[in-house]
Amino acid sequence: MRRWGAVVLMGAGVLLVVIGLVMGYAVGVIADDPLAEDGVPRSQVVLLTACATGVVVLGGGVALVGLLGFFDRRASRALDHGVNP
Repeated sequence: MRRWGAVVLMGAGVLLVVIGLVMGYAVGVIADDPLAEDGVPRSQVVLLTACATGVVVLGGGVALVGLLGFFDRRASRALDHGVNP
């Protein structure tokens, strides 16, 4: 993996984590809104929380793949040239 590709993956992963955290915060605000007429059904809160958690986990995985790709470059180049790492 090229260095810029790994950096793009890390950036995208961090962005997904931030989006997931903002979604989770918004769900918390919606769930605790005392001005809602009928309130928010628990099933919708659970579904939105699961979506936010999934986005955070996906973002963390993407960032981890980018991080591994960023540091894997030296090892793969050494193997390509027949040098023992």
